[in-house]
Amino acid sequence: MTEPDPRIAHTRDRVLRAALGLLAERGAGGLTIEAVAQRSGVAKSTIYRHWPGLPPLILDAFKSVDPVFPSRPVTGSVREETRLFLTALGDTITHAPWATLMSTLVDAAERDADLRTLLADFIEQRRAPLRAIISDATERGQLPKDTDPGFLAGLLGGALFYRRLVSHEPIDDAFIDQLLDQCLPG
Repeated sequence: MTEPDPRIAHTRDRVLRAALGLLAERGAGGLTIEAVAQRSGVAKSTIYRHWPGLPPLILDAFKSVDPVFPSRPVTGSVREETRLFLTALGDTITHAPWATLMSTLVDAAERDADLRTLLADFIEQRRAPLRAIISDATERGQLPKDTDPGFLAGLLGGALFYRRLVSHEPIDDAFIDQLLDQCLPG
């Protein structure tokens, strides 16, 4: 197997950094291939060879800032596992370098069906640990048998994203405790 050409990696990096800068400054509505080409110094034809359009470029730019989400804690207690996961998630969506780009990605997905699909897949993959916590707790009898893991995971995780993206209220221990008191029975 041959080593990848470092010039290609360097070119892709310049384009992604330019796209990230423009996304942060202008949002998705202000992002164009022309603007990325101008800022990066990379020809539009080269950009189009790597990305067929703006949606894949936006998604790759977003992924390039390493949007890592917390993994699933395992303690055997639905409340403790959920609390640990939500605390880590709250910290991630508040302090991670990519967190300031979330609203831009959500906005872009509102206007583009391909990005909407990619965003839905991205969110679903990151919601999986919380859904697993809830599903396992239901099997252990810690939650009612008719609990919908996807719905409850969306409700819990969605509350954190709402505070981060809409109300700009803190995601602190008091909020997470109140959320758990309201959403988890017993």
